[in-house]
Amino acid sequence: MDNVTSLPQPVQRPGPPILMGADTAKSVARVPEIADHWIASRRHSKAFLREALPGYRDALERQGKHYRGLYIFRDLCIADTTREAEQRIKDGYERRYRRYQQWGQPGEHYDLRFDELKRDRLIIGSPAEVTEQVISYHQEFRAEVMWFMVDWPGMDPRFTLETIERFGKEVIPQIKRLTPECPLP
Repeated sequence: MDNVTSLPQPVQRPGPPILMGADTAKSVARVPEIADHWIASRRHSKAFLREALPGYRDALERQGKHYRGLYIFRDLCIADTTREAEQRIKDGYERRYRRYQQWGQPGEHYDLRFDELKRDRLIIGSPAEVTEQVISYHQEFRAEVMWFMVDWPGMDPRFTLETIERFGKEVIPQIKRLTPECPLP
């Protein structure tokens, strides 16, 4: 990113960590030149994360920075069963990803059916299943920071609230139990 200025500049030194999104393996590898951490979009499949990660890690090393895990944004829906959660979000989820394709979002293709879209992007199911999926990101990508999109076009807002409440009451305690204390990178 040549000839780009970001204002205001941080007053404190060191300044706060700068997070940056990027949607192609080439742009991900440029993140360490400008920012401290790459934010992996919820649109990115695990396959894309695996493809982009070696270039990102190499770029961090060239900049004298250490890999401290990925900041990962994911889509999330919790219900009693995976089937019930999928029924709640399927139409809205497909609609949103078709829109991404229409907008020309860079990176992967999004004009896919729900079964293909959800694979390695969507964290979905019962609280136990969701816990397992979140832990898998922690183990594979050293994800210490994750945040989630929990609503889709046309979705009943009660389902959104249920996901938020169940994540807080049923998933977070399990994640805390299963992971060591982790200072933010």
